[in-house]
Amino acid sequence: MRKLMAANHNHAGYIDIYCERLQPGLFDEPLNAISNAAFIIAGLLFYRWYRGSDPMVPWQSGLMVLVGLCSLAFHMMADLPSMFADILSILFFILLHVYLASRRFVPQIGVFGAVVVALVTGAASNAIPPSILMGSAGYFPALLALVIFGLIARNQHREATKSFFIAAGLFVVSLTLRTIDRPLCEAFPLGTHPAWHLLNGMVLFFTAQAVLRGVRK
Repeated sequence: MRKLMAANHNHAGYIDIYCERLQPGLFDEPLNAISNAAFIIAGLLFYRWYRGSDPMVPWQSGLMVLVGLCSLAFHMMADLPSMFADILSILFFILLHVYLASRRFVPQIGVFGAVVVALVTGAASNAIPPSILMGSAGYFPALLALVIFGLIARNQHREATKSFFIAAGLFVVSLTLRTIDRPLCEAFPLGTHPAWHLLNGMVLFFTAQAVLRGVRK
């Protein structure tokens, strides 16, 4: 999550942390930029398929689209404001879904408890040093949350458990691809970051679906 601390500023002043970018310019990361369509498509499909099912669906869909747009902006502009927007959009998605999952699958903790769980998850992500696994370790609390909620839901919400575990499995693969992007630059100049986007579009969709299934028995 903490891309900011791991970012490299070169003499030209732009942020260079992915294989594909070799120079400043709006279109110097074409694959990284275009692959953000996965988030936007995921959000639009989620809204189309589940609108009317729950009042939170528009918010869930909107955040998926926002993640895609903010990430698109960052991969085009490669500056600090777009990086902050990218980080915050992801954080908002995580906070909302951890809160909703806590309320729906662990209702006994109440609203306050759900807020605390969400904030602790977000804080844990930011507390992990960005130098670990090329910054990917910051996503481990979110991955752990997917697994834990999947286990909690397995008795009363089996369909939710299925969605949580699908999201977790895809997330493991996408995190691996994100982590090896820089180390493989010389052998694979285009990088593996676009695949991270494509898979994470599905991760966000299945996460939102799992949370929704907490109210659709």
